[in-house]
Amino acid sequence: MTITNATKITFFRVIITPIIMLLIEFSGNNSLLLWLSFILFILGALSDWLDGYVARKHKEITDLGKFVDQLADKAFVTGILCVLTYLQAVSYWVVAVIVLRDTFVNGLRMISASKGTVVAANWWGKSKTVIQLVFIGVLLVQRITPLFPDSVIVVFSWITIAVTMISGLTYLPKKGGKT
Repeated sequence: MTITNATKITFFRVIITPIIMLLIEFSGNNSLLLWLSFILFILGALSDWLDGYVARKHKEITDLGKFVDQLADKAFVTGILCVLTYLQAVSYWVVAVIVLRDTFVNGLRMISASKGTVVAANWWGKSKTVIQLVFIGVLLVQRITPLFPDSVIVVFSWITIAVTMISGLTYLPKKGGKT
């Protein structure tokens, strides 16, 4: 099993996820730790784009890379949202919907894979990831310096949930039972 440069970038996201989580949890009002968590988050979010770009450009698309990328994406988003939920920066139901959607889609992908069909991410899935990352970024900035009233955060939560749910529904089997 070869570990490509693209997969190394993905592993970077896996490694920094618990570091970001710890920085957020223990930052309190320490602006240095808050900024450091935000900067690492931005690097992690950019690595999500970069690993795919490198894999496509250098033809480094591997089964390991596909698996680790999915794992890294879910750990990155869910882990950080869990800490933000613990700190009451986001409601628990937001994380619950995201986790349920991801579990649902991954289950459909496993069923399809068992039948020899690969279900790739679609436009909605990619949009969902971008919206979730921007939402987390806004929540982190809000901890550094409150820029938005609570109502804006609530509306952004609902937008994030709506796109998350719609993206999950696009993976439902089409007429005739095929995904």
